[in-house]
Amino acid sequence: MSGMELRGASLVALTLLAAACSGSPGPSPSGPTATSTPSTSSPTTGSQALITSLPAGCKAARGSDREPVENGQWVGKQDVLRLLPAPNGEAMALDAGKGCADRQAIVSELDGTAGQPLIPTATGPTSAIGWLDEATLLVSEGGCAGPMKLWRVELGNGGTTRLVFNGANRASVRISDPTPPPPLPKIGVNAGLA
Repeated sequence: MSGMELRGASLVALTLLAAACSGSPGPSPSGPTATSTPSTSSPTTGSQALITSLPAGCKAARGSDREPVENGQWVGKQDVLRLLPAPNGEAMALDAGKGCADRQAIVSELDGTAGQPLIPTATGPTSAIGWLDEATLLVSEGGCAGPMKLWRVELGNGGTTRLVFNGANRASVRISDPTPPPPLPKIGVNAGLA
């Protein structure tokens, strides 16, 4: 991915985060530039700014109530390659690194720390593929130049890491919607072609 593509992806993700935080379908009225962040001794990359400079007063859905989100929920020096918010909004899985060869899948409890590696004993690069439920992730190991291993990682105390497939070329998570879709509205047009 080129630098311009990464910057564009970061801006899109920041806009989506701002929209999610404001509860509106578009960017929040305050906008991501309305918040000033203290300067640091080292330059901040776009991906670091994505996590550390959310708009002031940002709200995140947590159950039925809405609590303020604070700046600096995840702090790290690595570039962020992928963000995967947990279904309940209480955590975030992310891939950090410079590219495929050194990427590491991390889970953050959004508590201002660098988070924890999802597979600390991995011998190759790891990537968070997707959430299976609120406390379980599908994570790949390897896959840059060949097949990958797929792991089921359960979070929390007593969580287990279990190999589910060895030798996958591609992976994704697909969870079926538990509720049926609503019926189509009646729009007063006769069926058929004109």
